[in-house]
This record gives sequence, C-alpha cells and structure tokens, in this order.
Amino acid sequence: TFDMKAGVSYTEKDDIKALDYFLRALDIYKELNHAEGISSELNNVAVIYEETGNYKQALVYHKESLAFARKLEDKIDIAISLYNIALIYKSQKDFPQAITYIDSGIFIAKEIKDYNNMIEYYKTLSEIYVETGAFKKALECKDLSSVANDSVFSHERSKQIIEMGTKYESEKKELENQRLSAETDKQRTIIIGATIGL
Repeated sequence: TFDMKAGVSYTEKDDIKALDYFLRALDIYKELNHAEGISSELNNVAVIYEETGNYKQALVYHKESLAFARKLEDKIDIAISLYNIALIYKSQKDFPQAITYIDSGIFIAKEIKDYNNMIEYYKTLSEIYVETGAFKKALECKDLSSVANDSVFSHERSKQIIEMGTKYESEKKELENQRLSAETDKQRTIIIGATIGL
C-alpha cells in the first residue's frame, strides 16, 4: 500500500510524500526480510534523494541497493546500481569514481550480454571523457555504444528471422498434414467405394 501511495505521490511530483511512503515500504520489507523488495525500495529512495539534490543520501541508498543486488546475485540490478552510482559521481564532477563504477557496470553487462544498458553506459562514459578533454577515449566509447546498438539490432533481427522460420515450418507442417489427411480421406473413399462395389 505504501509503495502504491509513493508511486502516486512520485508521479504527482510530491517528493516529500513519496519519500515518506518509500521509507515506510522499505521498513516493512526489512521487517519481512524481503530482499527484492528492500532492493527496490532502496533504489526508489535513492532516486528521490537524487532528484531533490541530496546526492550524499542518494549514494548511501544506491550503495545499499547495490549490496542487496549482490546478495541476490541479480547481475542486471548490480549493473544498474553501479550505473546509478556512477551518474551521481558524474553530476558531482567526480569523474574518476564515475568511470570506475561505469567500467564495473560495463563488465557485468558484457558478461550477461545486456546490450541495451551497455549503450547508455558507453554514452555516459563518452560524455565524461569529453568533459575531461580525453577526446580519443570519448570517440572510442561512442563507437562502442554504436557497436552495442548494432548488437541489439542484430539480436532483434535474428529473433525475427527465427520467428519467421518457425512460423514457416509450422505452416509447412500444417499444409503437409492437410495434404496427408486429404489423401487418407481419398483412399478411404476409394476403399469404401470398392467395398460397396463388391
């Protein structure tokens, strides 16, 4: 219930009320020892703090969320938490820390072939390198973002081709079944006709 109220408050841009509800939901999940709920609410609280400019508290909650994602061995959430932490460091112009966290997120994203998030990670890394004057590295990251994007497109295209192939094979099998059924019916008719003729 608190989670739903927090969501409504958040969409209505009432950050204080949303934060209160997210914190209450977090307490409930902690009482229940519900790790996924805890991880989710920690992230929600961190986002509210981040949006209100309280980066110190946002980091505390994002890092706690990262710890729960690691506990759950949820690599997607680990990578996302690492990226969220990197974004805070980037906004504070702490580029070495931001790069460290993004690199860790990229490592995990590569491991699980999460190309959608890799696109964003490399774009952000490219922006950091532009801000720090490392233009060659910025270009390399931009290219890597494009490669990840191509991988997403290629994966989607492969998926479509496989689906089309499966559909074709199913239709082919269905037509063959219909043909065999028609032949069987024809043979029955001939046998019945021959039997009646005797």
